[in-house]
Amino acid sequence: MELNPQQQMAVEHGDGPILILAGPGSGKTRVLVNRIARLVASGTAHPSQILAVTFTNKAADQMRTRVGELVGSGAREIALGTFHSVCLRFLRRHGEAAGLSEKFVVYDESDQLALIKECMNELNIDRDRLPPRSILDRMSRAKDACLGPDEFEAEAGGNPYLARVAKVYGIYQRRLGELMAADFGDLIRLAVKVLEEDANLRESYQRRWRYMLVDEYQDTNHAQYRFLACIAAGHRNICVVGDDDQSIYRWRGADISNILRFEEDFPGATVVRLEQNYRSTSSILSSAASVVARNAGRKPKEIWTARGIGSKVTLLTCESERREAQAVADRIVDGAAAGRSYRDYAVFYRTNAQSRPLEEVFRERGVPYRIYGGMRFYERAEIKDVLAYLRLIVDPSDDMGFLRIINVPARGLGKTTVARLKTFAASKGCSLFDAITAFVESGEARGAQSKRLVEFHGFMRELSEGALERPMAELMRDLLERSGYVEALVEASTIESEARLENINELVAAVEEFVPAGDSPALVQFLDQVALISHADTVDQDKGTVTMMTLHIAKGLEFPVVFMVGMEEGLLPHARSIDDPDELEEERRLCYVGMTRAMDDLYMAHAFRRSHFGQARYNVASRFLEDVPSEHSVRVPVGLGLKASSVCHPERSEGSHGILRHSGAFSGPQDDSYDFDQRPPEEREGLTKGMRVAHPSFGVGIVKACQPTSAGTKVTVQFRGGLTKKLIAELAGLMPA
Repeated sequence: MELNPQQQMAVEHGDGPILILAGPGSGKTRVLVNRIARLVASGTAHPSQILAVTFTNKAADQMRTRVGELVGSGAREIALGTFHSVCLRFLRRHGEAAGLSEKFVVYDESDQLALIKECMNELNIDRDRLPPRSILDRMSRAKDACLGPDEFEAEAGGNPYLARVAKVYGIYQRRLGELMAADFGDLIRLAVKVLEEDANLRESYQRRWRYMLVDEYQDTNHAQYRFLACIAAGHRNICVVGDDDQSIYRWRGADISNILRFEEDFPGATVVRLEQNYRSTSSILSSAASVVARNAGRKPKEIWTARGIGSKVTLLTCESERREAQAVADRIVDGAAAGRSYRDYAVFYRTNAQSRPLEEVFRERGVPYRIYGGMRFYERAEIKDVLAYLRLIVDPSDDMGFLRIINVPARGLGKTTVARLKTFAASKGCSLFDAITAFVESGEARGAQSKRLVEFHGFMRELSEGALERPMAELMRDLLERSGYVEALVEASTIESEARLENINELVAAVEEFVPAGDSPALVQFLDQVALISHADTVDQDKGTVTMMTLHIAKGLEFPVVFMVGMEEGLLPHARSIDDPDELEEERRLCYVGMTRAMDDLYMAHAFRRSHFGQARYNVASRFLEDVPSEHSVRVPVGLGLKASSVCHPERSEGSHGILRHSGAFSGPQDDSYDFDQRPPEEREGLTKGMRVAHPSFGVGIVKACQPTSAGTKVTVQFRGGLTKKLIAELAGLMPA
């Protein structure tokens, strides 16, 4: 393959450690493949002496195919695969030293969750208060750090939550042993344990794998680093390829310090920078470089391209999220009319919930799309749950909806009770909902089950009364609160539960925006419209589909035209990251990754107003937009009455990020200097710990804890009478008392 001088230097490097800093679109896979081929062709290494590891099976398969084309049949002898597959093969041979049986099985995520639930039952831990998935996440991060149950418990200190997780972890590992099983986290952790404890075995593998190549090194966690370090200690012939500016997986254990300190870990290491980009235009690269250059924890590099300047980056300044979606659709429709394929376009967002307004506008405009690596909005579990509640309110005979939500959120109504209710309802010839009262009176429901069924029947009956005459958004908020659905997600307090809250917020926004037509009730029309949404909406196979995905999934991909939407404080950067310098730097890298997926055209959009649980929330533009140089960008207003020429480049207001002021931007009577966040100061500051608040149903209370998130402000409020509730403030309608 044709190589540029820097690629050639990396390929021809001899013995000793080498760090290849590979910028986006710089041909890193080409370098890895050619380096392996050269090691074999030159006689420097036999294929069996080479270890090559990457992160995904897809990447490993692609590399294996390309190496085979250059090396031939000898490629089969190269130890090439993901970290997990390499360590699994290692443990199949040496698992006994780690306490594994010869024929141990590997548990996937569903197996892990089932076993965690079993362990929680043994400890009498309430799954509603401590979700199994949150325990799984904590245990996985512990294994990424090579912490067994005892080490994890020691690090937990006096934290009661971590102490409970540690107890589950201990029983979980004991049960894995009894079941002759290991999970994905164990594969690397136990391989490290065996290598570090057995000097003879370690030296054997150091002699065997004399040359090591590691792809995406910036994504390695602590366990993976220690595995590599064990092998490399014997010969130091380790070649790592990565880009610290594209390290975006800290939340799942990736440690950027592994790549930043490589030269300290391996003194005398050669560093080669692959800085020529073959993907993007100069305007896109210069804009992306200006954004990521603000990070302190990075290695300097000068990415360049021979493709020319290209079009300027377009910054779309939109009045609302719907106008943002319309602006994206307008440009895609115009491009398709001019002969461009839909498959040339990609839309990136920070959270899955942001797909909703885009999906709705795309359906209206006949733009075919697919959600890459995720589900369409109305197919997501939490959306189906809430819609099932609404259907049951409209039609109490909807048994399918009833069965979906009778124990969601968990009410302690088990399968046995529900099965008895089904039998009873069938004998009476009525719906499950209508059968509840007679079922309870018959004595079929026992103990607490009876009380819970009565409570469920009561609040659903109350919601049903006059439901079709009430404003839909008001009904939705009442339903979400009285069902306990939102409170259960707030209580879970995981990244997953926050994402589900964001989706529910979008459903409330969809209800708020819905405009009924005709005489039938608005809620009935809304449910009918949702039911008619098809997964195969007018797909033109010849022109393909627009790809929609989160920024994390976009890594490694490329598209001629990219739209990045939701470029606002609280979305990108995400609300969870704003007060954490390390998290904020990762958000900036995430923005950089998104920008560098674009080949020809890049659009970055933000909206000043988004619906938040039925209320208008005014946002400020992302600080990352302020770092895009004016010479490489043009700002285009959408639905604001602005003149594009007067808002090409915003000035940053003193004292805060993101509040953009545009001199002379508005026509008409507006002031020359305009702050887009029009809320009074007390609303901008929001709720604070110790504040007295009033709730429509629970009365007056004191805020005990307050945490801003992209899903809303999570608050814990202690009301009079000792009642404590965890709420989303915007949904609950809390007001200062």
